[in-house]
Amino acid sequence: STEEYVSRIGRRESTAIDIRRLAADERLGDALFTGLRLNDGIDLSAIQARYGVDVWRRYGGELDGFVHQGYLRHEGARLRLTRPGMLLAHEVMAVFV
Repeated sequence: STEEYVSRIGRRESTAIDIRRLAADERLGDALFTGLRLNDGIDLSAIQARYGVDVWRRYGGELDGFVHQGYLRHEGARLRLTRPGMLLAHEVMAVFV
């Protein structure tokens, strides 16, 4: 409730009701989802360093079609949505789920 929330803040307690630790694949998926929403997209080498996953090796077969259709741009170590790809972002990001 709102009262409980305000009361917890007043007591300097956590307002979190439900905390759940994400599995490694969930953290990776969140990073990819969030990164693709940025204009600069994802730094694939940074993702590999942080999560130990080669994104292109794991998802490239599915992502390649989006690249060829002009919805994704794969430039060096970066992967980003193109302007038309932003309109289909959910379809592209579904690859990571």
